[in-house]
Amino acid sequence: MKLPELFRAYLLSSKALSRATAKNYVSDLRKFLVWFEESFRKPFQSRNLTLDVITLFQKSGGKIITADTLGTLPISRRSFDRYSSSLRKFAAFLSEEGYIDENPFDQNKTLSAEALAK
Repeated sequence: MKLPELFRAYLLSSKALSRATAKNYVSDLRKFLVWFEESFRKPFQSRNLTLDVITLFQKSGGKIITADTLGTLPISRRSFDRYSSSLRKFAAFLSEEGYIDENPFDQNKTLSAEALAK
């Protein structure tokens, strides 16, 4: 099973989220995975989810990284918040299921939308 499907099953098993929220989180994850694979020109592996990669995704607004997009403005606050929430849940899933040793969001407990948006 692929990561998006495993993530969806994880979200639905917790019963803390509605089906609609789980669907949106998986959609956000798929966008992130496409962004990663096209920007870095390699398949995503769990260990690639680092704080630096998350920050770069958010600052690029989900646009594929090229020389032309390095200076783009951050995504809107509302989109940023949802992507952050989706990626936090995905990181928790990867950590809890043993795909990564450490949740990148736990590396800096003071990580906030304001800090990443700078």
